[in-house]
This record gives sequence, structure tokens and C-alpha cells, in this order.
Amino acid sequence: MSLTYNGRTASGIPGIFHDKATLHSKAAPPVQICFSFDTTGSMTACINEVRKQLTTLVKSLLDSIPGLQISILAHGDYCDENTYTLRVKDFSDDADALKKYIDACHNTAGGDAPECYELVLRECKKLSWKKGAAQALVIFGDADPHGVNDYYGINWEEEIKWYVDRNVHVYGVDCGYNVRFYKEISTLTNALVLKFNHSQMQLIPELFSELCFREQQAWATKNNPPPEWDIVAIKDPKLALMNVCGSCLFQEPQWREAKSVTMTRMVQLVKRLAKEGQGEFVCKLAVYARLNLYLRTTPSFLMVLAATTPGCHDDSAKFSKYFQKVCKLPSDVLAIATMCKTLPTEVVANQTIPAVIRRAIHATFATYTEFSLAKYDNTNAEKRKRMKASKAMAKDDAAGDNQRTKKKVVAPPTIDRDKVTLKGLVRTCHIAQPANAVCCILGKRYPSSAEDFVKAGLGEAKDWDESRADKRMKLPVPETWETQISQKGSTAEAWQTLIEHKKLPFMAMLRNLSNLVKSGISRKHVKMIAGRLSDEQQVVNSMQFPFAFLSAYLVVDQLSKTPTVNVQQDRVTRTGRKPKINQKPKKEPTDEQIVEREHAIEVYRNALDTAIKISAVNALPCLRGNNLVLVDVSGSMKYNQCVTSKGIQSLRTTADQAMLLGLLINYCSEDGKLVLFSEGKPNVVEVVNEDSVLKNYNSMQQTAGTMGFGTEFPVDFLEEQLDTKHGVLDSVVLISDMVIGLKRTHPGGSKFQQWLAQYRSKRNEKLRFVCLDLFGSGVRQAGVDDTGDKMDERDIIISGYSDSVLRFIALTEAGPGAQVQEVENVSV
Repeated sequence: MSLTYNGRTASGIPGIFHDKATLHSKAAPPVQICFSFDTTGSMTACINEVRKQLTTLVKSLLDSIPGLQISILAHGDYCDENTYTLRVKDFSDDADALKKYIDACHNTAGGDAPECYELVLRECKKLSWKKGAAQALVIFGDADPHGVNDYYGINWEEEIKWYVDRNVHVYGVDCGYNVRFYKEISTLTNALVLKFNHSQMQLIPELFSELCFREQQAWATKNNPPPEWDIVAIKDPKLALMNVCGSCLFQEPQWREAKSVTMTRMVQLVKRLAKEGQGEFVCKLAVYARLNLYLRTTPSFLMVLAATTPGCHDDSAKFSKYFQKVCKLPSDVLAIATMCKTLPTEVVANQTIPAVIRRAIHATFATYTEFSLAKYDNTNAEKRKRMKASKAMAKDDAAGDNQRTKKKVVAPPTIDRDKVTLKGLVRTCHIAQPANAVCCILGKRYPSSAEDFVKAGLGEAKDWDESRADKRMKLPVPETWETQISQKGSTAEAWQTLIEHKKLPFMAMLRNLSNLVKSGISRKHVKMIAGRLSDEQQVVNSMQFPFAFLSAYLVVDQLSKTPTVNVQQDRVTRTGRKPKINQKPKKEPTDEQIVEREHAIEVYRNALDTAIKISAVNALPCLRGNNLVLVDVSGSMKYNQCVTSKGIQSLRTTADQAMLLGLLINYCSEDGKLVLFSEGKPNVVEVVNEDSVLKNYNSMQQTAGTMGFGTEFPVDFLEEQLDTKHGVLDSVVLISDMVIGLKRTHPGGSKFQQWLAQYRSKRNEKLRFVCLDLFGSGVRQAGVDDTGDKMDERDIIISGYSDSVLRFIALTEAGPGAQVQEVENVSV
């Protein structure tokens, strides 16, 4: 069958219509973005909201991003051919034409649970994509695509390859039940997957804007590449190496990638320091990064660099001492050994463990207890993982090609065959001490005689145990909370035993508060847990920011709001069927159990509130001077699901994350203001230092809830700060989901840069500007500008999020000399 519409023909599948482009400008577009909408019954609210606001939105975007081209695609399912299966308007810069087109796309019915998203991927390839433009496809949906054997045999996994090859970002906007399809298409094309429920449809205009600006930044970056990094021109290589390591606070690189910018720059700087006779600084920085910045893999990489770079490890004994400070745990030694085998040959020529590291491992290994070695012995875990993978691959082969086309076989787990195990490390490095632990790791048999016992170096003859003769030696199973809960289950008795034996570490306790509540431990043990949480010394020693305690508070608080009876949600799986419930429904708790549960929740809440206060006072670095904190709480911040958050998993949106971060920055500032902005007049938050962080945070949430969804940068408020009646600002911190820069067209971007220049000229030439782009759409390296802007050295742009962000800001505030001196003071 063949249908013709507006001069284009679509053959093979009925109900497909292509509408030609309507362009006012013939210039090459900087951004081309296609928005695809599912118009079946469950997605009606989405398409209705688009119809309502599209004209105003598109005009605003076209004014902000000259040359922007937008395509609109609407689709039902194959059973909707009498209405339309799929309709698509080719790229256009005409707002009225786009509005008229979307109004003509009536709602469809849809049939079975899957919808024709695979057809969307195929038909969008026919759009007028132009070379040189930043290109994206945004798919709104709430179901899975059809399988390859359904209808017309289109395989979405094959169709997506076209977008991968052409660097077209495909954003999956999941409006359903965490459908895996949206995550997969986003991951494959280096885009973002966004969770969007039906109650958030009023935020669609903000989503449109967010993605258009994000793609515009990609285009600006591509067309304004940063200058080549001149290692010779760097005045202070020590400071430069510290800055590169500081950027790892936000995301430690994948060290196996040969083209990693961070890794390449670290290698160049380490070589220069070694050449200038400053090689020991690398080892000192590794210790500082491990003990002060709490990084894990970056210090390991620095130690490998020091071991493989002549001039950094001339004193082998001193290198071993630095090594021991970095490798606090056996897992750290395993990480370094694995790096030596897996790093690119440009770093480790033969991909073997260097002799200086082998000697350091010998000295370090002897300091570990049998408990710690048993806790981090990964030999059996890796063995089980490989056996599982082999069985999965055998099952896959047995399934055959026909079976594989009907039902997708689950891929076997990825196996890292280069990962070093504790047993492999002992053999590779010929470790001999501690003798008993080494024999247990290797699984040797216990000596059959006292003479052999002494000969093996296991002790004196009197220590030989005849009952163990010729039996396989094993490390004792460590009594950790993981092993005990795994063996006994998450029961009250198991948790109480761990608490009494002091085998529940502070962070494990914090992360398992919900399990402690659900298990129903006694009031005596609840009191013991609360005592630890409110103990000032334990909170300080945990070295945790308030983020961790607030996250635990939110989890515990949520338990009081959830029903005590186990309620199974009515949802559909990827196959469109309800999941089978194999487990028996939980028994309804007694009145006494409900009372005990509420008592535990209240006690934990009070203790956590105290812990947040203690942490806010002791863990936060002091930011000197008068600091102005601007927090974006616009619509785009409210639909983002904390996609870059690592440390505050209980926060629902990026706006929540931004408000908490802004509040904490305000807490650790000597003086300053905290301002929320979105649409209309900004709100200056009255932070009451005497109140808890949580109370101020809840107050901020209520204020943000009354503000609009648009984004209006508070330029007028900033203009007022130029007046001498206001105190002199030392820092301005912007927390948003978009980078503000010289070449940005994000609302207010250029005006803000003008204000920044004015303020530095009239009031404080040393004013520092810190921009936190929580959505991760800007630069990837702190201190490295790959956005196309010529940044001022007083400006810090941070992309992404880490709970170490305050640590990094404080590190940069101290000044270059103070930073380097702090590392130089490291001694062994």
C-alpha cells in the first residue's frame, strides 16, 4: 500500500504521513531537534499540554537560538491506521506552522501495551538532517516498542545504530513504569534518560527549553574548540596537577580509556614534575587525595604514575611508606594491581606490576589483619561471577537462532578478566607474610606435622594443632554486617547481635536505618543506635557531610508515611502482562508492632536532626567573606530526577538537591544571602541559624512550591547589589541546570556576564564566581573550559554533582599557595 501526503510517499505500512519542511531561513542550523509524542490514550495529557503552550514556547526558543529548527512527530500504534499510525512534520523554524500541525494531530486509541516506537526510530531517519548541526530526537512514551516478530519486523536495536553512527542524541522521556527501553536508547547515543510522570506535564515547556539549550551548547563546544593544552606554558605544574585531581571529586575518570583528557594531563604534569626534580610531590598528592579529599581511584592512579615515571620513586623505602598511607585497605592494593594490568600502554608499558610497587605491596600486605584480608578477599566472588557468565553463554548458545528471535536472551554479566584477585596477587607478587593468612588465601593444606608447621613459618611447634592436619586452610568468615545478614536474614535478632557485638560500622548503620525499623529491633537497641547517631565524636569521626544524614532522615521519615501493610502496585511489565507474585503477602502487623515502629521512627528522626546539626558545624569547610548564593528552582529543575546525584539518593528532584546545597553553602559562609529564583520576583530566604538544617530546608521547599515554572535570571536583584548601601560581595555561587557563560543564550546569561564585569570594576575586582551545573550539560572538567567561552581565572565552572562539591570550593578558596603548601606538608 502506498499513501501520498504533501508530496511525499510512504510505502509498506499504512497510516504514515510526512509533512514537508517550512523554513524561513536557508542558513545552516546550529540545532535540529525532533520531539516525538505518543498520542495513545495513556499519553493524552502530554499532547494536550504541548498544544496549549507550543506557539509561545517555540517563538521564545527561536528568539534565543537563532536558526533553531524543530520537528514534531505524533504517533499512535499500527492499529490506528484509519486515523494515523505516524505523522511527522519535517524541521521547521515557523512557530505558527508547527502549532497548526500539532493541532491537526488528533489523539489515537492504541491497542496492545507496546507501541510503535521502533517505527519512530525508522521514520525519523528520513528527516532533513543537516551536517554540522547539533542533532537530537526526544521520544516521549510510557510503554515498550514492539518485538521484531510483531507486525512489520522492525528491530529498534538495529534502527538505533543509525543515530549512534551520526552522533544524534536520542533522549528517552519515560512517562511510565521505569521502562528499560528509554534508558537503553539514551545510553547508546550518549544522551540522558528523563523520568517524567503524568502529574508533571505542566513542566513540558521547561523540558523543551532545557534540551534545546543543551544541544546548542554541544554545537557551541564543537565549533569553538578549546586551545591546545601547552604543558610547557604552565607556570605552576604542582597547582595544575592539584586542579586536575580536584576535578575528579565530581567524577573519577575511566582509567582504561586511552583518550581520557584527565589521565593525559596528569601523565604530562607528572613527567614534568619528575623532570624538574619534584617527583615526590606526586606521592604526597596521592596521600592528600586519599586522606583529605576521600578519593579512591585517583590516588591509586597517581601511585602507579609515580612508580612508572623515573624521578618519582628514587627512594624505594620512602615510596613504600607513601604506598601504605594510600592503601588503607586490601581493596586499595587490588585496585593498584589491576590498574597496572589494565592501564593503556602509554602509562604502563608492559602492563605488569612494577618492581617498586611489588616491594611496597610486600611491606603493606604484612600490616593487614586476617579479618581485613578475609573481608576483602574477592577470589570466590570473581570465580562465581565467571561461572555464572559461562552458564549464561552456554544457555544462549543452546537457545539457537530461532529461539533468540522470539525471546531476547538475557546477556551474560560482563566479566573483567583482568581484575586481580587476592589469590592472584599473592601468587604474582610472591607474597610470603603474614604466613598463616597467605596459606589460607592460597588454600594450602594444614601441615601434617609440627616440624612442617615450623618450617612453613606458621609458628612454634607448640602451636601446631593436630586436629587440623591435612585439612584445607581457610580465612575465617569475618563477622561483618554483610555476612551475618546474608546468613541469618534481615531479622531483629541478627541486627541486635551485630549492635551488641559492635560489628555495625557507623556508615552501615546510617544506610540501614530503614531495615532496622522494618525488622523491629527492641527499644533498648533503638536507644543504642540513636545514641551513636547523636554522639558528637562519632559524627565528627565519620567525616560525613549533612547530605548523608539528611538522606537517612528522608528515608526514615518516608516510612511513617507509607502503609504498614504490604501493598502490591498494579503495574505492567515490558511484555504487557502483570508480574507474577511468587512471595506470600506479608502478615498485617499487630497494634503493638505499629506502636514500636512509630516509636523507633520518632527516636531516629530526633537523633538524625542532632547529627545534621553536628555535621553542619564540624564537617563543612568555612567559606570566608560575604557570599551570595543563587538557586534556580524553575520547572526544569523540578522535573530532573537528580540524574547526577551520588550522595543524596533520597532527594526527588534537582531543585531539592540545589536548595540543600545552597543552604549548606550559606551555613558555612561567614556572611551572605540565599536567593531562590525562577519566574517573576526572586525570593531571599531567611535562614535561621538557630534552627536545624532540616527545618530551614523544609521552609525553602514550601517557598519554592509557590514559585513559577519559567526561568528569569534575577538581573534586577543583582543590579541592586552594585549600590554601595549593600555589603561588598566576595563570591557569587550559581546553582542551576545550565551553564551561564559569555556565549550562552540561556535566559540572563549575557546580562549576568555584563553585571559580573561591572561589579568587579566598581566594587570588588577579586569577586569570585562559582557556577554549579547540576544537570551536567556544561564542562566535564573543573578548571578546564571546553565550552567555547574564554573564562576568567576568577571563575569556576563545575559540571555534574558530588557531595564533595563544598570541599572543592573550599579548596579553591584558600588560594594557590595555600593549596600547594598543604600538600607539601604531607610527611611519612
